Amino acid sequence: MTSQTLVSNSSVDAASQSNVAVLTPAAPRLPYSKPQQIELLHLQAEADALLQQLQILKQQKQLATVGQ
Repeated sequence: MTSQTLVSNSSVDAASQSNVAVLTPAAPRLPYSKPQQIELLHLQAEADALLQQLQILKQQKQLATVGQ
């Protein structure tokens, strides 16, 4: 009976190890090439700057209407 326990424990260990290997994701594949990533970052920065300018203009407009 001891040998059966050892066998079942070792098979559980082997199953656990194989599950860990299966569940471990491979290195993520990037959806875009480096030049595309750089372009996207530049576009994002430009969009953020434009949104900030728009917020400033809205605040200035609100201050101007309150002051009248």
